[in-house]
Amino acid sequence: MGVNWFATSRIQGVLGTFVSAVDAFNNNDWNAYAKYLDQNVVVYNLGVIGYTLGRDNVVQYFANISDPNDKLNLQFQPTNDITWSPGNYPLGVRGVALWTHKASGHVGVPIRYKCQFYPGESFSLTSIWGQHLVGD
Repeated sequence: MGVNWFATSRIQGVLGTFVSAVDAFNNNDWNAYAKYLDQNVVVYNLGVIGYTLGRDNVVQYFANISDPNDKLNLQFQPTNDITWSPGNYPLGVRGVALWTHKASGHVGVPIRYKCQFYPGESFSLTSIWGQHLVGD
C-alpha cells in the first residue's frame, strides 16, 4: 500500500458519498439520503443564521421544505467548479452549485458550498455549508 493507493481510496470514498448523497437529495429520497449522513452531521442554513444538528433532524428539515408532489422543488446541482480539500487527501468537497427551492423563490441560484466527510470506511457527511454568491 503506497501513497497513491491511499489517495485513490480517499478520492473514491469521498466522491462516492458525495455523488450518491446528491442523487438521493435531488430525488428527494430522504431515507436514502440519511444513509450518507454521519449521526452528528451539522447543516448550516443557507442565507439564514443557524444550523440543524443530527441525522434525523437534518433529514426532517429537508423533508419539511421539499414538496412530495414536485421533486424538482428542492434541488442541488453541482457545477464543474469543484475542488477537493485538502488536496490529494480529500475529506472535503467545495465548489459552486445551482440551488433550487421553489418555495423560497430560488430556481437555479448559484451558491458556494462545502461538504466535509468522516475519514472512515463510509466517508459519511459530517457538515454541509452553503452561501449565496455575492449579489444573488
